[in-house]
Amino acid sequence: MHCINQVIFRRRLRDGSKVYEFIRSNPHWNGVGAGATSYEVMDVLTPRMLERLVAKEGVCILYTHLGKVRTRRPPFPAETVKSLRDLSRFHHEGKILVTTTRRLLDTAALCERLLLCCRRSETSENRGEYQQELVLDQESSDQGRLGRNELLR
Repeated sequence: MHCINQVIFRRRLRDGSKVYEFIRSNPHWNGVGAGATSYEVMDVLTPRMLERLVAKEGVCILYTHLGKVRTRRPPFPAETVKSLRDLSRFHHEGKILVTTTRRLLDTAALCERLLLCCRRSETSENRGEYQQELVLDQESSDQGRLGRNELLR
């Protein structure tokens, strides 16, 4: 999942239920759990990591526990604040979309089900031209926002 930069996969459970599996990421050098708090996230949200996401047009659901703090004053060290400001700058420059996990998964599930079809036009006025159409695959019944029931279908 990581190397192909896909965050969502359709799966079938042992009882036959269809679900989406998604993956969170935290590329900390000391393992996923090590870089999850407000005192280590600056080791993950580096300019290099952000530039790589942009260059690869990547998707990342960053695994964090920013509420786990060592002290209330300040809960975020200066290095973490700088990393979060860098992320904010990338967002405001339109390079990175910062959103909720739910919205990202809704979009990923929808993209997983969209197909782009190209076909030659058969009309005499448009002979030889291509038409493009976006269609949902046959399993989709809801063409709007994918709700909880749709995601679990």
